[in-house]
Amino acid sequence: MYKKYQLSNGSAVICHQIDGVKSFAIGIYVKACSNYETTAEIGISHLIEHMMFKGTKKYSAKQIAELIDDVGGVMNAYTAKDCTAYYAKVLSEHAPLAIDLLADMLTNSLFLSDDITKEIQVVKEEIAMYQDSPEDVAYELLQSVAYANHPLAAPILGYAESLDQLTRQSILDYIAKYYTADNTIIAVAGDLPDDLIAQLNAAFADYRPSGQQGAVAAAQFKGGYDFINKDIEQNHICLGFNGVPYGHADYYCYLLISNVLGGTSSSLLFQNVREKQGLAYSIYSQPSFFKQAGHFTIYTSYRAQNQLAVAQAIVECLTALKSHFDETVLTRAKTQLKSAYILGLESSASMMGAMGKRLIYDVAVETIDQMMASIDAISLSDVQRCINNLCDSEVALAMVGKLKADDVKAVYQLFSNGADNESKNS
Repeated sequence: MYKKYQLSNGSAVICHQIDGVKSFAIGIYVKACSNYETTAEIGISHLIEHMMFKGTKKYSAKQIAELIDDVGGVMNAYTAKDCTAYYAKVLSEHAPLAIDLLADMLTNSLFLSDDITKEIQVVKEEIAMYQDSPEDVAYELLQSVAYANHPLAAPILGYAESLDQLTRQSILDYIAKYYTADNTIIAVAGDLPDDLIAQLNAAFADYRPSGQQGAVAAAQFKGGYDFINKDIEQNHICLGFNGVPYGHADYYCYLLISNVLGGTSSSLLFQNVREKQGLAYSIYSQPSFFKQAGHFTIYTSYRAQNQLAVAQAIVECLTALKSHFDETVLTRAKTQLKSAYILGLESSASMMGAMGKRLIYDVAVETIDQMMASIDAISLSDVQRCINNLCDSEVALAMVGKLKADDVKAVYQLFSNGADNESKNS
């Protein structure tokens, strides 16, 4: 059963006791993210995430790493479009250590100038690593097409040039603005200590009480296409359609449709493009949900000579999707989705993550029974309506590989019913 509390400093806390486990998972979710960054700040949220592990007034960077390793725990963080999250999982007997380390990082990190300079170089290496992954490049490019002139279009890691403009003072100013109790949610799951709230109150007593609430501008999904030439063995295609935001009434419906279209090895895309025609090794679909927007993606990679055949096969699957669902298919898809949720939420860390994510999006936390009821409530008419919305959507296309502008345009027109939007690359 979920329980909600508010710390003395104003931070929201959500807890879930899981009987029969010996683990303790805690996540600190901060509404400081790439969606709130100005053009001059692109990449700052992610850099701050890195810097939180570089030493505090109490612990050195090495001590932070050693303390969690010494008890066999894990501690990490990530930056997303809508939040930055710091989390740890330990045996329940070490819960005080996990709480202490995370609280100390958020309240007492040093942000030394030399460490900032060094960590900027580390992030540049991370950027270079992702640039060597054409799948990641294609996804980033798709978002720059679909959300042009909006923060969603900018990479979470930032650019080498934008990172070079960041200073210690700009980082401290950003932290003072967003790293505050009223912008922070604490999610905890597993075998919880009886005095959990007292521990949290003590650990976060010095956390800044209030700051600036980040405003997420409305995002409008846009059609169009872009491409990047890379001398690689395969071409990579990332296809986007307008979707829904996180927490939308059709949230589960889009997940269900994605499972049937390209989420499993029995899906339409996998069976047609890979199993039947042998045109690709990796092909899948997935929805992405943000605070104010969302999109539905199809991704695959293939050798250049298969390009038009792959594109035509995907079109065939989208056409087939329109008439694919009946009560039998719907029931099977619901079973798949419910199983995925139940199996995925059996660990303390996954339960913690699910709770924190919903609260960061201002969406009510559901029990497993409520999730199952929401999935069961999906009707054939709901599915058909969402499929029609996808198929009627503008199309955003990103491609990476050995490409020519005319060939990319031909692929785009195949997916967009002959639309002639200009490429950003042209």
